[in-house]
Amino acid sequence: MLIPSILSVTRWSVRPSPQGFDPQTQPIGWGDLELVQKTGRYPYQSHYVADVSTSGYSGRHVVVTVWKASHMDQKYFLCSDVTFN
Repeated sequence: MLIPSILSVTRWSVRPSPQGFDPQTQPIGWGDLELVQKTGRYPYQSHYVADVSTSGYSGRHVVVTVWKASHMDQKYFLCSDVTFN
């Protein structure tokens, strides 16, 4: 995963929907997402890279990535509609 940023990041977390979830017909809540990666603090850089294992996932999923900026107690959310092969 490569994300451009102008902020220093305190932590990342990556949470896909569970296997078998159908984003076209099922609503999803925060408690439905599965944590697959959580990182520690990164120094400032123009791009952040995190190795994320999605083995065991296939088909269509929603992936929510959350990161916290180190300069404030502020969280940012990125929601992606993906297909794992």
